[in-house]
Amino acid sequence: MGILTIIEVLGKGYSREISHKSAMVLVFFIGLLTTLYNYQFVSLIQIDMLPMIYRELDVQFLTNDFFTNSSQLFNEDFIFAKLVGRAGKFLDIPTVIFILTLLANLGIAVAAYFTTKGLSKGNRMSGLIATILFLSVKTFQWGNREEIFRYDLTPEHLIMPFLILCIWQGIRQRILGVGVFAALATIIHPLSGPGIGGIMLFQILIGKLYRKDLTKVECYQFIIAGVLISIPAVMYVSSYAHSFNYQMSDALFIEIMKVRFPHHYFPSYFLKPEKLFQGVLFLSLATFSWYKLRTQFKVVIQSLIVTSCIVIMLCGIGWFFAEVVPNRFIITLQLWRFLTLLKIVSLIGIAMFLGSELMGFREKLLPVRNVLPFIGAGVICFYFSLTPKLLISFLILVIVLILSRKLFWLSLSLVLLFVIHNNFFTAKTNNTDLFKYFRAQVYLSDLNDAEAELATFIRANTSDESPLLCGPRNGRLRILANRALVVDAYGIPMNDKGMEEWWRRINEVYNRKKEIKLNHILQTEENYNKLEDQDFLRLQQKYDFDFVVVTKQHKSELQILYQNDYLKLLQMPKTDS
Repeated sequence: MGILTIIEVLGKGYSREISHKSAMVLVFFIGLLTTLYNYQFVSLIQIDMLPMIYRELDVQFLTNDFFTNSSQLFNEDFIFAKLVGRAGKFLDIPTVIFILTLLANLGIAVAAYFTTKGLSKGNRMSGLIATILFLSVKTFQWGNREEIFRYDLTPEHLIMPFLILCIWQGIRQRILGVGVFAALATIIHPLSGPGIGGIMLFQILIGKLYRKDLTKVECYQFIIAGVLISIPAVMYVSSYAHSFNYQMSDALFIEIMKVRFPHHYFPSYFLKPEKLFQGVLFLSLATFSWYKLRTQFKVVIQSLIVTSCIVIMLCGIGWFFAEVVPNRFIITLQLWRFLTLLKIVSLIGIAMFLGSELMGFREKLLPVRNVLPFIGAGVICFYFSLTPKLLISFLILVIVLILSRKLFWLSLSLVLLFVIHNNFFTAKTNNTDLFKYFRAQVYLSDLNDAEAELATFIRANTSDESPLLCGPRNGRLRILANRALVVDAYGIPMNDKGMEEWWRRINEVYNRKKEIKLNHILQTEENYNKLEDQDFLRLQQKYDFDFVVVTKQHKSELQILYQNDYLKLLQMPKTDS
């Protein structure tokens, strides 16, 4: 009775059209709140990007660091690093990274809103629901991350708005639009940009050949779009052509990928029962949503069927050449990554369905049997929410907008005051539940975890030229402490020579006991914790480091320079050089 009454109230309130101004303000707030919710500078994912950015700013940055030096030979994010580095000449890097993260999430919010609103024939409610789903719901982790958005900036995150708009243009059969947005994406990410752009162009071509309505002008448009996408891709490859002179064996490359990136390349790893269930459930909801919309959006669904078939075919190729007949070239293409396309159109379809159902409540309360699919879809979306608190916050704002414009603006004002208070008038050390939400950790000084505390001590009490031996998950110290590291598990050079050296160091440091062969990067943590003082001394002879970072529980006779609740810093004895 209570739920149905709420739906009836919402239905009556929804008879007043949501204004464009109110919708856009809410879209902006969703992008802002998502970014602030869990933002932290120097996250784990940025370990392999920030050193390149700082080297771009200063050629003397960590000149004794193996990873930073190796990444100069070749890295897939070099244009991204250059752009951020150039911006860093005007603003400090933490500020630049935060602004770009905010812009990326705002871009995703705006792109999701307009794409869904456009495909749903102007339904602003569908657009708002899409914005919420894109910025608070996880999808499925088959070959790539579950979320469309991020709290931490990456090149693919930065281009996500372009990819969403590229897909929109592809569904609308706009060839040049696909070319423009895919080209913009390719500048930053040379794999996702041309990949998704190529898929959308191919599905347009298949549709036109099937209908036999391909014109001469459209042929020229296909050529122009292809050239637009190819130019940044060629520039990327040619910039590092010299790095391809050295190649490790295909067998070694595949072995390294199985240990370091199985979640990207090998279906046997990421198609485990739990992940398989999540993916099937999510795709089932999306399929159900599009099926319910089939009579209203026949042309759109035809385009999506062709697109889905192309993506499924690519996944099949990716599976065969990763699991059955391993092939380095196909593995490198990371074909399962392009399921991102299906994740995007799935979220759009779910949002269009939910928005359409809400439209059905305008005149009168529908029979319970018609309401249940709507409620069921909502429950599943809640199940997939990355952080329920974030999803609930957004839903409350939408409900308030539906019920009362005045209450909506008052609520936004209170939310804004709350955010300003938590970010500017609350001590960063205040972790009271109420005050820790939507509080971004933008600068190094904002970080108060054990690793950051250790880094502060290292910067203040050790020489700039003192290398560290640390655990596989302590790669943040390269930036936090501004010190060279012997190796870490997540800062991996992407050129063959650097990758081969990284693999040798990984095995020498994190598999020194060699009790079992490394099968996954997570094994390195346990292996490192088993090292003894004699192992550190032997490694010091080869890598000439001055300090060792270990857990608090690690037993050692070496001098302890610093210790907190989780980590401690050991000083190695001086060696004759």
